[in-house]
Amino acid sequence: MSLILNPPNSPFTSYSTPAGHSLIKKILSEHDPPIIPHDYQTEGICKALDGTDLLATMATGAGKTGLFSFLMLVVNALSQDPGLAPGAAKFPKNPCMLSISPTKALEEDMAQKMHKFGLRPLVINADTAAQAREDKRDLWKIAQSFPDVLILSPEELSSRQFGHLLDEKVFFDRLCFLGIDEIHLLHWWGNSFREAFKQIGLLRARLPTRGGKPITLLGITATLRVGPTLNAIYKNLGLKAGQFHLIRRSNMRHDIQIIFREMKSGLGSTSFPELDWVLEEKEQTVIFCKTISLGFRVSVYLWLRSKRLGLANLDKRIRLYNSLNWNSFNKETMEFLNNNTHVSITIATDVLSVGWDSQYTRNAIVFGEPADVDEFVQKIGRIGRNRRLVQNPRAFLYYTRSALQTAQRVFDNYTLSNGVDQVLPSHLANAPNSAIETMDISMARLLLAECRPRELDLLYNNPVEDEECTCHLCRNNPPARRPEKCTCNGPNCQPETLPTDFQFVMFEGDNLGSQTSAQKTRTRRGEAITKDMRTLGMQVLQEFRQELFMQADDEAYGFLPPQAFLPNDIIQALVDKIYSIRTVDDITSLISPDSPLKPHTPALLERCLQLRTEFDKQRDEMKAKKSAPTSEPTHDEQSSELAHVSDLERDNPEEIEVSQTSGPGLKKLKINFSSE
Repeated sequence: MSLILNPPNSPFTSYSTPAGHSLIKKILSEHDPPIIPHDYQTEGICKALDGTDLLATMATGAGKTGLFSFLMLVVNALSQDPGLAPGAAKFPKNPCMLSISPTKALEEDMAQKMHKFGLRPLVINADTAAQAREDKRDLWKIAQSFPDVLILSPEELSSRQFGHLLDEKVFFDRLCFLGIDEIHLLHWWGNSFREAFKQIGLLRARLPTRGGKPITLLGITATLRVGPTLNAIYKNLGLKAGQFHLIRRSNMRHDIQIIFREMKSGLGSTSFPELDWVLEEKEQTVIFCKTISLGFRVSVYLWLRSKRLGLANLDKRIRLYNSLNWNSFNKETMEFLNNNTHVSITIATDVLSVGWDSQYTRNAIVFGEPADVDEFVQKIGRIGRNRRLVQNPRAFLYYTRSALQTAQRVFDNYTLSNGVDQVLPSHLANAPNSAIETMDISMARLLLAECRPRELDLLYNNPVEDEECTCHLCRNNPPARRPEKCTCNGPNCQPETLPTDFQFVMFEGDNLGSQTSAQKTRTRRGEAITKDMRTLGMQVLQEFRQELFMQADDEAYGFLPPQAFLPNDIIQALVDKIYSIRTVDDITSLISPDSPLKPHTPALLERCLQLRTEFDKQRDEMKAKKSAPTSEPTHDEQSSELAHVSDLERDNPEEIEVSQTSGPGLKKLKINFSSE
């Protein structure tokens, strides 16, 4: 039992009234320190107190986490003094909200904020459970009666310990609400690599009921698109139109400048000159990479360039955040990101896409186009939260060279399959793509859009203007308004005038692969590299790389992958320049001064000279084969072949079709392979 209803004829029967709103504001204003909620937060709190399920979408930093915190502060006050609302719903003693969060970073961030408000949050995930075992504490036992907000990862919902917790009456009876942070991930992650999100829908059936319905649900996110995202939430949680309350405010951060650029490198590269400008920035930057591997290569590249530029404190200046790091390292990076005023570069994967709240970060870079526009909006929406500390925050999307072509194919396939030959209306933005594409139609539309903010407004059905909030915070520091002229770099807005090649400080060895076709040395006769030679060269040098990796000192190089010793682009350059490599100096000119390959350049030179000998052999064999006389088939050989065709035709009449072609005695064979 979660709530006890008073008789309906009591004078105060609903919180969703002017009197109810005033009561909530009064309770929060008496908190120490006083809390003044936004109008839309008060609206959501009152609906939840009345037992109405709530979905809320608004911009990042607009107070979604505060909605959970303020609700539980009010519930605690109502539980301790039921006379505050004599005719409305009553709450049990020591009430508790069960909150589901998608990432450890978000769980910790939410717990810290709730703790500052005087709440007693408890986080249970793999890391906190492991620490508790070391400290000989039982978190599940503590969860029965201590926290007023229990924060779990989705994976814990199917655990044996959580099942036992629900069997404990003391915990079961005090559950009041189910909160789901970043609820859009039910669709985004639940359908891909984290199926545990689908357990959230099953969870409601196991929780207390009130008036024959599950306890009140609150779902919050910045990216709630009409279409598959919203439909997946309805289906997973059993929500029906008209039976829940939706707060939809614009998720656009009009103070963020959106800039799209084409990548000059590839996702498999080890050199990323288009990111060199980041090293000259005076504010913090976060770079999101699709994979841990890409993030590592970007960090190594920036680290090496920083050393050459003489930048200090690189262990604090460039940080990696991903699931392979120790939890203590990620926590240190998060603390550094959120509270450090010095310039830094954090290179992260999707695990940081939600759950960080840095006041000092100006730039968010998404390196490689996401499959879904929700992913892009989530990643860029957390920069420049404090407009007094960060001026003109910027969001960059570096898309691959084939991205625009892919986007056009996705858009064409979508419009063709729906019989639409014009720009798609927003309510159709999420229809399934062609099976051959992995890019969502929403991302395709954003990449092709002439104005990115306008397209985002269409995709999310954002209101033109949000209803004005009357709280003193918004009156004194109103949210950024839509600029008169869009600041994105779309063709109709403020297109960038970037040079064809990025200009940056050059060091010895940096010119690898950067020459234009006019600068490339013309191949001399007898030194052209064929496809077979290139395949052989790549294979031989990759085997050499693996040998170096296996022989390397674990203490000094154990944290490096094999590619760090001899990257693929260096291998390709060695194969291309194989006939101009004669000394160790010819090799060292192609690699960075601090490369772990440097001590092994004599052995690499020997391998290159051997490879050149193999290339010469291949070339001689091709010449000999080319100059050998060709012989025409004899009459007997032709007759034998025709006889063989006739035998095949006779023995397999249903599988072989033979047709006469021009020329005496010539036949064409068509074989129809049967399903058997």
